[in-house]
Amino acid sequence: MSRSLGGTDLTYHHPDGTPLFEGLDFSLAAERTGLIGRNGAGKSTLLFLLAGRLAPTRGSVIRSGRVVLLEQDAHGQFHDTVAAALGVGDLAAAYERVLAGRGAPQDLARLEGHWDLYDRIEKALDLVGLGALEPLRLYRTLSGGEQARLRFARLLLDRPDAVLLDEPTNHLDREGRAFVHGWIETWTGGLFVASHDRALLEQMEQIALLDPHGLHFYGGSYSFYREQIAIERAAAERNLLEARKEHRLAREQAQRVRERQDQRRAAGKRAGRRSGIGKMAAGNLQRASEASAARLDDRHARKVETAAEAVREARDPVVADRSMSIDLSFTRVPTRRRLVVLRGVNIRFPGEVTDLWSMPVNLTISGPERVVLAGANGTGKSTLLRLVEGALAATSGRREAGARSIALLDQHVSDLDLEASLLENARRAAPERPEHEIRLLLARFLFDQDVVGNPAGALSGGERVRAGLACLLCRDQAPDLLLLDEPTNNLDLPSLEEITAVLNAYRGALLVVSHDETFLEAIGVTRRMNLDLNGCDLIGAVPPCSSPSRRNK
Repeated sequence: MSRSLGGTDLTYHHPDGTPLFEGLDFSLAAERTGLIGRNGAGKSTLLFLLAGRLAPTRGSVIRSGRVVLLEQDAHGQFHDTVAAALGVGDLAAAYERVLAGRGAPQDLARLEGHWDLYDRIEKALDLVGLGALEPLRLYRTLSGGEQARLRFARLLLDRPDAVLLDEPTNHLDREGRAFVHGWIETWTGGLFVASHDRALLEQMEQIALLDPHGLHFYGGSYSFYREQIAIERAAAERNLLEARKEHRLAREQAQRVRERQDQRRAAGKRAGRRSGIGKMAAGNLQRASEASAARLDDRHARKVETAAEAVREARDPVVADRSMSIDLSFTRVPTRRRLVVLRGVNIRFPGEVTDLWSMPVNLTISGPERVVLAGANGTGKSTLLRLVEGALAATSGRREAGARSIALLDQHVSDLDLEASLLENARRAAPERPEHEIRLLLARFLFDQDVVGNPAGALSGGERVRAGLACLLCRDQAPDLLLLDEPTNNLDLPSLEEITAVLNAYRGALLVVSHDETFLEAIGVTRRMNLDLNGCDLIGAVPPCSSPSRRNK
């Protein structure tokens, strides 16, 4: 495919006139391009513009061939049948009516040019490993992985030349993510994908960074992009050091010039008194000297201000890429301390006739270990976290807690009061801590004084997760065990790195639900607990347990 997708002076403003991005000029070929940027930078909007779903405020979209967009919220869409999920539900229904002899004239008209519909469906499903699916099968009977595959079958059914994907692995379990990664490897057309999935971004041939300054392209995978960014940051820091040096030299030179001028004026006055020059002549000489000195002062003041401006410009990219350095040594727990034990635990929800798991769960977490709770969507992982926390009572078995404090951070950061300020949220979490200590801890989490007074609801998704962690860790009694339920969902890459930095500084134990293997590796997971429909395997010094039911309460 030739270069057939891009933009010329592409500009988009919000309805209130606020600019999102301005003057983007770029073109894409039949290559895999990963689109990254802070949440709110406009990644989804850019994809919608390229797909023709939105009109630009200014400029134009370059588009040749068929371009198809898979939206981010497609994961939560409901469909009646497989055919409906493929976008051909009406055609399939008309086809079935005609086959049954109940077709109306409008059915025949609708099927004109689509009599090969089922052949096309079968071919698309074969390509995603779902060849056995019937078009009229109920969509709700499919697993999460099958639903993910079906969305890509719909893309193939549309016969695109280029595909736009908006966070295609978000909310998917391990099986769904593996399929998406495999599909990308085999796709030969153009691909432009917005994602924070670092494993997916490693499959890219180039990375496009969207920021307030434009769209910047880096050849190679995400790892290569990170290397380039590190080089750019090192250069920015060198520029800042050099600018500060020049500013210091300019100020020192201006000070020396002022001192020499003062010395000359004093010497001139003494010489005038000795030589007997008249008052008028002396006044004229003094005014001329002062005017010359003023011009000299002004010239050096401009040099100092120019040097100061250079410092400000050099500091911007360094400050924008600041990272956290947090001392959380106070969260350390002894290695052998048993923090929580579940013995033969199970639960039966109201109205159900069977327990959630067909056999009870046994689990022990000790010391500062880091355990990942893995498994397909719908296997009861969130329920198990609430049992460990003690917020949910088991129907059978017992829970023993040796931890002084256990805290849960869910993916919605539900503990944050969005109407209250960040400082007020932190005070509520730590009523006995002095306010200056709370402010200091929030500052270590990159929340400056001009931010802590703002409502928590004004924070971005990544900032909310970081704020939730800050509030949990500044409790009067810091948690010995942190429970994290999909903490990386909806986070951009810088936010992911910030959260990873916090968790690496944390010295207590972690029990984490996440399908992001790159994140789990980065935080140093030491043990894995797998929940699936065939069994429950707790890898470590704990007995195995059985499979949960199909529903995740």
